Amino acid sequence: MKLEDLSNNDNIIKSITCKENILCIEILCWNGETTNVVFKNLYGIKANMAINSEIGDIKVVLSTPFSLEIKDTILSGDGDEIEYNNLQKIVFYDSWCERCILEVVAENIEVDS
Repeated sequence: MKLEDLSNNDNIIKSITCKENILCIEILCWNGETTNVVFKNLYGIKANMAINSEIGDIKVVLSTPFSLEIKDTILSGDGDEIEYNNLQKIVFYDSWCERCILEVVAENIEVDS
């Protein structure tokens, strides 16, 4: 399953777990099955009442104000523009009001169903 297959299907974010630099999002699919989205080498997460929210859309974006804050942190440390550009920037939107419920910035994404 691909990340974009999880949107617009009455799927719900059931839990968000973070350990060290790994983030796991458990998603309850419309058919009762559970899918885990695992972000490895996590740079940042911003949640806005995401748990139990229905997913309306999931977008891979070039930047958001949140990801630009991470970029500033990278550039003020030992990182560079290439490091930032290689990161995955994912935004989850609520299905009813199209508000951002979750933003994740990480190096790698795995979807396990």
